[in-house]
Amino acid sequence: MPKLWAKGLSAAHAYACEQLSRSGFSIIDTPDDTTQGVLLDIPSFRTPDVNPETIWAALPDNALIIGGNLAGKVPERFRVMDLLMDEEYTAKNADITARCALRLGAEQMNRTYRDMPVLILGWGRIGKCLARLLRVLDAQVCVYARNPADRAMLKTLGYDAISEEELAASLPCFRQIYNTVPAPVLSHAMTAKCRDCLLIDLASQLGIQSEDVLWARRLPGKLAPESSGKLISETIIRLWEETP
Repeated sequence: MPKLWAKGLSAAHAYACEQLSRSGFSIIDTPDDTTQGVLLDIPSFRTPDVNPETIWAALPDNALIIGGNLAGKVPERFRVMDLLMDEEYTAKNADITARCALRLGAEQMNRTYRDMPVLILGWGRIGKCLARLLRVLDAQVCVYARNPADRAMLKTLGYDAISEEELAASLPCFRQIYNTVPAPVLSHAMTAKCRDCLLIDLASQLGIQSEDVLWARRLPGKLAPESSGKLISETIIRLWEETP
């Protein structure tokens, strides 16, 4: 098993290192000439506390850089394992994100999800996970999707679906709105129609314009670091075994 330098600051990173160590990986705090790679936070280099140049200088040529969103950031003399480019990782991380989002939403409400009208903006990985989990909780789930094919599939699956033309008029009906689209979707004028409604934005860029919106980025690492770390370690082990 490889010898990896643990170079991260998050609780999820710490859990991942613990799991990797139990699986036979050699996890070290200080690199040397025999270090085979480095495990960064995922996403990587999101804070100024980690200087990439000091990391590159401490590693031997051909070392493995493990992280997320690494495109264009790693010198060519290294190998790269970008977990955010792995479909299985991103799918499972979307599920953790959705579960954390519902936990956050429940903490902000004085009622259960049963019969609650909830709108999901977007039908990507997180949107799909949210819809499935909300259905289990007996919420009234509606999804905004721009693509007619997506709306047709949503209706086939038993969800309500609305188009861009229907969106503004529908907003007063909902008690919770979750955005998963990293682009402007609801303007200030539109959110003014959201009376007694909790607005939660899960996208990397705000799609809901409102003074009351909760911008809940990187929820897995904040609310479920153990689950997030377990997913990181399992993905690294799987990818290492597939391409040693």
